[in-house]
Amino acid sequence: MTTTNTKTGIAEKFLTDDTSYADGTILMFGGASEVTIADKYSYKIAGVVCSNPAYLNNSDLSGDTIKVCVNGTTNVRVLHNVEKGDIIVSGENGLGLADSSNMVPTGCAVGKALESFTGDGSTIGTIRVSVDKS
Repeated sequence: MTTTNTKTGIAEKFLTDDTSYADGTILMFGGASEVTIADKYSYKIAGVVCSNPAYLNNSDLSGDTIKVCVNGTTNVRVLHNVEKGDIIVSGENGLGLADSSNMVPTGCAVGKALESFTGDGSTIGTIRVSVDKS
């Protein structure tokens, strides 16, 4: 028997400076509110935007909020080549996209790629990532 779960990861609701960030966008702590779009190789990673989490903490928070996957699997937006198993970090400044790096600065990891992506540097795709910021 096969079961399908369309929900992703464990999320937390945070106050944000922009409620329109797309699913799969990497966010960091900072900006005008609690979270904002991640800088390249940020060591302040909060997690990944996910609109349909399996579990949601801090669900009663009101104001300009966004759901952020803080642990578990979710989709992440990518632009460049990624191989399954690569360490995922925040890439392209101002876009909140993922990049892979095997030379990760301490504290910059978002998680590990669960699938590969062949990117041409101009088309955004999505891959499943196991989010674990440790």
